[in-house]
Amino acid sequence: MPYMMGSLGHYAVEIRDPHQGVQLLDKAARHLDGRSLAAARAWLASLRAVAYGALHDRTAMTESLNTAERLADRNPHEAQWPWVFAFTSAKVARYQSSAFAKLGDLSAARSVYAAANPTMTTPKSQALAKVEHALLLASAGHQDEAARIGVEALRVGRKYGSERIVANIRTLPSKLPERSREMEDLDRMLISLYGQEQW
Repeated sequence: MPYMMGSLGHYAVEIRDPHQGVQLLDKAARHLDGRSLAAARAWLASLRAVAYGALHDRTAMTESLNTAERLADRNPHEAQWPWVFAFTSAKVARYQSSAFAKLGDLSAARSVYAAANPTMTTPKSQALAKVEHALLLASAGHQDEAARIGVEALRVGRKYGSERIVANIRTLPSKLPERSREMEDLDRMLISLYGQEQW
């Protein structure tokens, strides 16, 4: 129950409905207590940090990140379904990067992203972090860099058939008014997806 509710809450945040996302995440949190798995509590705290970042509530975001960091890497052998993997500090860093990106703090997001990216061991988690970083760069006026990173993330999304990565990247061109070679590459890749059955 908490896992499904938390996942739905995070999905709501990702589709830009953070108020609904926080409600769902709060509901999930009510099903966890001090006896719940540390991995579960760290995961949920990380999702809440991202949601609070989207709501521009820095205080609540920081509190949630502190909770996630405190619980990460604790009791790595206790994992059980659906938390079959330990929730590590590297995973917290990925969500921290996302939270700062949603908050709109370019300096902090850049710093966290640079530190977190090498610790992300799967291509999909790296790509999702790149999407957040690209959107933040675009909103800060760094169009060429945003488009270049967007292309990198989109390649991963296509390779692994990740609708989530592709859907998030599709929002990037609207934030990139200036034309550039990187933007043209991104446009071509997105247009080519419309002819492919799985998209």
